[in-house]
Parts: sequence; C-alpha cells; structure tokens
Amino acid sequence: MLRMADNPTARFPDMRSLGEDCGAWCVAHLKSRQEKAFAHDLRQWGISYYMPLIEKRTRRSDNGKIRKSLLPLFPGYLAVAIPWQERECLYQTRRLANLLPVDDQEQFISELEGIRRALDSDVRVELAPNFELGQRVRVNSGPMLGLEGEVVQYRGETMFIIKVNMFQQAIRVELDEFCLDAI
Repeated sequence: MLRMADNPTARFPDMRSLGEDCGAWCVAHLKSRQEKAFAHDLRQWGISYYMPLIEKRTRRSDNGKIRKSLLPLFPGYLAVAIPWQERECLYQTRRLANLLPVDDQEQFISELEGIRRALDSDVRVELAPNFELGQRVRVNSGPMLGLEGEVVQYRGETMFIIKVNMFQQAIRVELDEFCLDAI
C-alpha cells in the first residue's frame, strides 16, 4: 500500500483543463490493480491523463486506528490524452489490457470535468451501481444476504425480483442498489 504522499496525482498535468490537452482522449482499460502504476508511467513519459481518485477510510482491526487510502473512482480504467498514432507505446508497460477510443470528445471532456468538479467540492462522491433491466444479481448485505434474483423497473423504481419458478410467481422487493452485486 502506498503512503498518501506516494500516490500519483489524479490529473497530469494538473495546471490546465482537460480540454487543453494535446491528442485525442481515449480510455485505457487496465489489468487488475494497475491504475496507479500506469499513472506513474504516463507521468514519467509526459502523457496527459485523468484518474479520478476518492479517499477511503477504514479502521484497522489490530489497533483501531483509521487508515486512509486513495482509490480510483473507476477501477480498471484511466482516461488518457494522446495522439492516436502514438498509442502503441502504452502497451509497452504491460499494464494495458485494451485501449478504447472515444467517439464524442467534447461530451467525454464535459463528463470528466463534471466528475472533477464534484471531486473538488465538499460533496460525498461514490460510485453508483449501474444495473441493466433483467440483469441477474445477488444480495450482498442485510437480511436477504445471498439471495439471487433480477433487476426490474416498476413505476420508475428499480426493484429486485425473487422468482419461484415452481409456483410460476415472483415477489418484488425494493432494495438499495448498493446491496446488490452482478452475477
């Protein structure tokens, strides 16, 4: 685990807006737990990137002290601004799984700037689950822990359905999406 001071910055170079970077923005899909190391590599090469970071606080079990860590808001992904013809150098790190092109550069920059503004403010930011209708899920906490079902929408509310196939019936339960994991 890195000390707080050893973490890469969320933005390189941090003194300009995202729209001022040279090259087209793309999304680097990285191998597991490689975000910070990849950001260090990009900084060393002088390549612009944005990796939104959030602070996570956990209590240590051995002495009860609070441990702070910076985690990527989008695990496994990092936004990179690089001329498309130079992208092959990114694969040299052996950290990159795939490079995803961004079709609408202006919209992407606008969305990233919105995330940046939210993270720079004092509001609480956390990643929201994004389940699709009909997706199979498992409850990860609470009294229904371990149950499986699917996500449906009913009157604008996202609901969790538990089906009993033998009865050809189902019950609808309203659960917070943070209690669900995709199967």
